[in-house]
Amino acid sequence: MEGTWRSISRRSPRRLQDRAGAATARCGHARLTHHRTDHPEPADRLCLGPGEARQLLAGSPWRRFVAVGDSVVAGTGDPVDGFRDISWADRLAEWLDAAVGPVAYANLGVPTLRAAEVRATQLGPALAFRPDLAVVVAGGNDALRRSFDPVAVERQLEAIVAPLAAAGATVVTFGLFDLSRTQFVPVPMRAGLRERLSTLNRVVRGLTERVGGVHVDFFDHVALDESLLSADMVHANRRGHAVIAADVARALAAHVAARPRTVSRLAPEGSSPGASRPFGP
Repeated sequence: MEGTWRSISRRSPRRLQDRAGAATARCGHARLTHHRTDHPEPADRLCLGPGEARQLLAGSPWRRFVAVGDSVVAGTGDPVDGFRDISWADRLAEWLDAAVGPVAYANLGVPTLRAAEVRATQLGPALAFRPDLAVVVAGGNDALRRSFDPVAVERQLEAIVAPLAAAGATVVTFGLFDLSRTQFVPVPMRAGLRERLSTLNRVVRGLTERVGGVHVDFFDHVALDESLLSADMVHANRRGHAVIAADVARALAAHVAARPRTVSRLAPEGSSPGASRPFGP
C-alpha cells in the first residue's frame, strides 16, 4: 500500500507515521526550506558540520531523494546529549538541500520489515516519487535470523535495486554494522551472526556494483562501539546517525568526483524541468 505524502520543513524533519504499523509505508515528502543553524553540535572527527557538508556536496546532481528500507532508514535511535534528534537520512536531505536545493525528499522506512516486505510495500511508492537518488537498506532483519536465505534475499533486493537504477536513480546501499561485536549478541552466537551479516554485505555490494551504485560499508567501522549505539545495542543512536550521514555524504562526493558527465535529471515538483547537471547513475 502506498504511503501518504506530506510536506515537512527543515526545522521539523519528521515523517508521517502510520500508527497501524504493518504493511503501509511511512514517508515524508519534503522540499526543505529552513536551514537549521541554532543547534551547534560537539566537535567530532567522525561527523560533519553543516558548512563542511555543504562544501562536500556542492555540485551534487540530485534533486529527488528517496530512502527505502527498514528501521535503519526509518531512523530508529536513542537521543544523545549535544546531538540533534534527527536521523541520518533527514540530515543528509538537509545537507543536500543546503548545498544544491531545493531537494524533494521521501522517507519510506518502516521498522521490522524483511527484504520481501520492503519490496512489496515500498518499491511502488519509491518509483512513483521519480527519484534520482535512492538509498536502499534492507535485509538486516533477514540476516538476524538463523533461517537467513541469502539467495532468496538477494532476489528480493535485486527486485528493489534494479528497477530504481533502471529508472535513472543513483542507488546507494549500506554494509551493516557487524553487530556480533556488541553486547547484543551472546558469545556462542557471534560467529554465526557475523557470517550471516558478512554474507548479506557481500550480496548487497555485488548488486550495487552491477547497477553502478554507491556502497557504503559500515561492517568493520573503526568507531563501532557503544558510543554509537542505542540502548538496544542494535540501532545507531543520534551520534551514530550523524556518523552514518557523514560517511554517506563523503561517499556521494567521491562518486560525483569520479564520474563527471552531463545528463538530464528530473527536477523537484514546482521547479523548472529539463535542467541538465553533471553526473549519471
